[in-house]
Amino acid sequence: MATTPTQLPIPSEKPQDLKFNAGKIDEFVTSMGWTYTDRFGVKHYTIEGVRHIAELGFAAQLLSQEQRFNLFIQNSGYEVIGDYEDGPLTITEYNQLIRYDGELWKITAATDIPFTTTGNDTTSWSVDSVHFVSVGDAALRQTLFGNDMVNLSPLYYGAKGDGLTDDTSAFTLLESETENRIIDLSGKNYAVDFLPSKNKYVNGIFQINGVKAPPNGELFKSNQLNSNTRATAFDSAASLIYQWRLTSTWLRGEDKNAVQSLAFDEKNRFIYAMYETSTYGGSSVIYRMPMDWGGNLERPLWGADADVRVGHQGMGIENGRDGKTYLWATKRYNSTVPASNDPQAGCKVIRFPLDGVPSYSTDSGAVNPWEGRGGVYFESVQEFI
Repeated sequence: MATTPTQLPIPSEKPQDLKFNAGKIDEFVTSMGWTYTDRFGVKHYTIEGVRHIAELGFAAQLLSQEQRFNLFIQNSGYEVIGDYEDGPLTITEYNQLIRYDGELWKITAATDIPFTTTGNDTTSWSVDSVHFVSVGDAALRQTLFGNDMVNLSPLYYGAKGDGLTDDTSAFTLLESETENRIIDLSGKNYAVDFLPSKNKYVNGIFQINGVKAPPNGELFKSNQLNSNTRATAFDSAASLIYQWRLTSTWLRGEDKNAVQSLAFDEKNRFIYAMYETSTYGGSSVIYRMPMDWGGNLERPLWGADADVRVGHQGMGIENGRDGKTYLWATKRYNSTVPASNDPQAGCKVIRFPLDGVPSYSTDSGAVNPWEGRGGVYFESVQEFI
């Protein structure tokens, strides 16, 4: 008679659960099936199932590496014309390669072209080999896919980087195999439908639905200009996007507004503007405004006043490797925060995530959540790489 287990929480010391689990251990170790079901009805892999998954993953990795190597050869300007065993083969260009005995071979500079091999077996190869030199296929593969390689390129995964071809699948494959590495974008523009975030991407730009997006880990700077009446924001190419002077009264009805700083979020297409308003006695307001990418700013989505004057000296956006967006901002030297978070006087730098609406307390001037502090006066937030 089969043992019926309980549904008690883990760990359970009920005899029927212990007996049931003993049977499951036997099933996990000896079963040729790929899964077993625990006492809560959840399926898990047996040892045989784990072995099967590992074999599938290894086979997929080998196939992926073969595809990437072939793309690397193509992007290097070489052309593989065939296997020596399928010959005779005729080489008409010096960048053409043949494959023999697990290696790639190119014609020597001393050999005139066109050149036709004499056969397709080991006997003929002993004659033809004097006209060929190995391009180091095995060594190149080891270097190309080794863990100690400093830079990788999405071009090895089939990406084009022309701003038109959809390179999403190439980056999906890259990030399925590689994390926390430096990836050289080769100065190209990659059209994707998501922003790759598992590696540090340098020397290039992403494009999502026709809109440029910065590689993760970038913070774009904004500074105040001309007596606190103008602010600037920059895109990932460091070209001037906005210089904003605000004296209108349509923002919540305040008067005498002075824009202190702007932060430009390319990834999520928002402008963050910090300004001071006489309506609240000179206190700070940070507004988030959507951008239509035609250069126009719409009405604010949210804003709140606070005595801390967050962002008075500068703000910046960080698109983090964790996929979240953060606002970095300065806090004026003469502002106040709760005593537990402000052991020293002086200007602070704060960082908080923008996956929700940051909350501001008008009575205490607190910023939630609070992360980071120091006694240094910062004139502006610059760059994060």
